[in-house]
Amino acid sequence: MIKRIFFLILLLTAYPVAAQDATCDADTDYMTEGAALVEAGDYDAAYDAYTCAMEAAPEDYIPVARRAEVSLLAGNYVEALDDYALLRARFYPDDLGVYGKILVEYRDAIAADPENISLYVFRSFNRWWEEQVDSSMRDYERILERDPDNLYAILWRGNVLQYIGNEDAAAEDFARALELDPENPQVHLIMAEAYVASGDFEQALESLDIAADLGFSESPVLLDLRSEALGGLGDQEAAAAAYAAFVEAVATDVVEGEPLVAGETVDLEMVPGRAYRLPISAEAGTQLEIVTSGDPYEMDSFIALLAPDGTPVAGNDDSPRLDAVIPSYEVSESGEYTLLVTTYIGVGEGTLSVTLNVE
Repeated sequence: MIKRIFFLILLLTAYPVAAQDATCDADTDYMTEGAALVEAGDYDAAYDAYTCAMEAAPEDYIPVARRAEVSLLAGNYVEALDDYALLRARFYPDDLGVYGKILVEYRDAIAADPENISLYVFRSFNRWWEEQVDSSMRDYERILERDPDNLYAILWRGNVLQYIGNEDAAAEDFARALELDPENPQVHLIMAEAYVASGDFEQALESLDIAADLGFSESPVLLDLRSEALGGLGDQEAAAAAYAAFVEAVATDVVEGEPLVAGETVDLEMVPGRAYRLPISAEAGTQLEIVTSGDPYEMDSFIALLAPDGTPVAGNDDSPRLDAVIPSYEVSESGEYTLLVTTYIGVGEGTLSVTLNVE
């Protein structure tokens, strides 16, 4: 997921989201068009233009970086996170320095235009992603020196402060962010991410409940964070329900797979948006261990185990890396269980292995 907690959310359904159905023309220079649209302040159209540029040159990181910038300018912070995760999925491990290349661009651009707030926004976001705490904090201060009410800088500074344990200062920033835009669910989501990352799971759930009430109840990122928070509080059944809801929310192609057999491994061909339903015949009193493994740069697997009546009973995302693992589930009743398997939005193209062990 994104560095600390969640990696990507490609399709959000509320507040405000750029159009996702761009029609692309092979004869159009979408990089030039996107830049002109940004200059004109038409961020939705610019997002579409850079989407077309990405389709035209999938091997080029620049259109992805430009689209992330558009999302930041529009206040679509979670979409920007998605694009930074997409950079990882597309260019790692072949180009381990892709974020550094982008950072150099921002350094040079700021040197030429030191009063351009947007450039500091872009650079601080890059640094946040790379967990460069001190340098990202310096950029937030530079933004706020020029624009004391800049929502982005206040919110993300609060996120970092919470993460590093300065909870009082974080609370002040979060309170100010909510004063500036109280009805923005993304503000509450970014707050929740910081709370989950710092282990304040109860506060995270409060922020997630507010974001849900503001229209993000079916947002995969919200469901992901909810599962993390509930699991952190030890409520495994509720966490399992959130994992199952996540799979349902992201799946656009559901495949009925072959049964999982104890001691065997199956290889699943994954593409973004695909989910598998794998039957498991289990006897009461046995212990199930379910392990997934895949390319660490491409796969970010999610799994949820359903009881014979369809009730979610276990789930997992990262244990401890991006491979989902259910280390031990004690079967309470005999019957056919179902394992739901998917990957996070935007990644997951390739082979994902799933192994079942029974004791």
